[in-house]
Amino acid sequence: MKVARHVIEARREAIAKLLGNVGYVPVLEICKQFNVSEATARRDLTELESQRRLTRTHGGALSDFNRNFPPLDSRKTEEAEAKQKVGLKAASFVKAGMTIYIDSGSTVHCAAEAIVAARIPDLQIITTSIPTAQLVCTLPGVEVYIPGGLYLAQQAMVAGDRTLEEVARWNFDLALLGAQGIDENGLWNSQRDISHQQREVIRRSDLTLICMHKSKLGRTGPSAVTRDIAPLYLVVDADAAMVAKAKVKMPAQHIITA
Repeated sequence: MKVARHVIEARREAIAKLLGNVGYVPVLEICKQFNVSEATARRDLTELESQRRLTRTHGGALSDFNRNFPPLDSRKTEEAEAKQKVGLKAASFVKAGMTIYIDSGSTVHCAAEAIVAARIPDLQIITTSIPTAQLVCTLPGVEVYIPGGLYLAQQAMVAGDRTLEEVARWNFDLALLGAQGIDENGLWNSQRDISHQQREVIRRSDLTLICMHKSKLGRTGPSAVTRDIAPLYLVVDADAAMVAKAKVKMPAQHIITA
């Protein structure tokens, strides 16, 4: 039986809305949620891609987050001095010989710049950020690893299921992560597959530093990284009192003021 056009359009609108909320959705998840065949789901995704509302990926789709996210150079200019202070403080935890994970955020990139400026030697660095990889490869004795995955041009990073699989093969002495927000309910980011990667990194790290500007205190986001932030450390241009005022449930000794 032929499906009415308005029903198809309503379903596609719902798929686009779902992608906007969670960032990434596999084809099989679309089939399950909307009770359609894989062929129908793929036709819907093809049509939404033609409308420039998403990016098709292997086995799923990525929201317009991929196209509309501000590029790294633009994000680095926002609150640049504060981000540099946070990056410098985070970099002070990096010691020669460590295996470290460096995230793709603009504040974390400032930490990478500080690591390079300090000429810390003999590091193993795993990063999803292409600009960060290009930057840190100048360090003496460094080994730089970029996990495979889907390349997101605006973010200049890799992400997705394959990236997560490769990240899960490592153990880290230290992880430097960014985020969209942190509040009384946990740590948040802008896209589900990035949150999944960060969650795995946290699980595999001896020490995790969340590097962020104070404007993100008390903010939420579309995708939860973790609800339990107590084991994490927060590097921020704010004191413990300001963090507490934002209702962030983290021990005071885990708040590192830049």
